[in-house]
Amino acid sequence: MRKKYKLYAGLLVVLLLIADQTTKFFAMHFFGTEKKIVLLESILELNYTENTGAAFGVFEGYNMLITLIVIALVIFLLIKLWVNLDYLFRSSYMSV
Repeated sequence: MRKKYKLYAGLLVVLLLIADQTTKFFAMHFFGTEKKIVLLESILELNYTENTGAAFGVFEGYNMLITLIVIALVIFLLIKLWVNLDYLFRSSYMSV
């Protein structure tokens, strides 16, 4: 049963990663050279922007460093999740 939860957690992470990358792909290709698409005049519009740094443009131009840090953090969090998953499902707040 515990392996089943670990499998579901890993599958959820993979599905979220795929969804994230898919939406980014479609946003880049759908907008093309347009930077703004008006869906409902004066109510709803989509704007395409790129941030080449971290939050608010911090570390702009350090894409490789940011990528390596993010990969390391994701690996660390997945390991922590994997190790502590049994505890999370035994906790009283997860009991139904």
